Amino acid sequence: MPLNRRTFLRAAAVAGGATAFSGALWQEAFAGPAQPGPGPYGPLLAADANGLRLPEGFTGRVVARSLQRVEGTRHTWHPAPDGGACFADGDGWIYVSNSEVPLVGGASAVRFDAGGRVTSAYRVLSGTTLNCAGGATPWGAWLSCEEHDWGWCTRPIPAG
Repeated sequence: MPLNRRTFLRAAAVAGGATAFSGALWQEAFAGPAQPGPGPYGPLLAADANGLRLPEGFTGRVVARSLQRVEGTRHTWHPAPDGGACFADGDGWIYVSNSEVPLVGGASAVRFDAGGRVTSAYRVLSGTTLNCAGGATPWGAWLSCEEHDWGWCTRPIPAG
């Protein structure tokens, strides 16, 4: 059977891709699930009053609860919080969190001063739905991703 140029190139691309992504490369690209074990900060202690298991010397607190106002602000925190990240902001920081709710979705933020006091809370993304995972970028932006067919990956600005 004769082989035309298009068929040859397609076969070469498939064979090259299969070779490039075989064996050890696949094992490194798609490693197994994380395994529990000791962390760099020591073992986790029993859960505290908030249900948080933290290492020795760490403390935690609740700063936002779904459908309740963030203390000291007029902002009601979104339901079904999902992916989130913290960003440095001058001498404080901003925590951004997705809302994995149909039709409402979006993302909100809480701003903290250097002492950890909440200074404001606000919406950073609206008009999206089922915002699940996302990620912090190296340039300090949050990418919020919708979890459905034809979903968008959006870059809200965490400042406000």
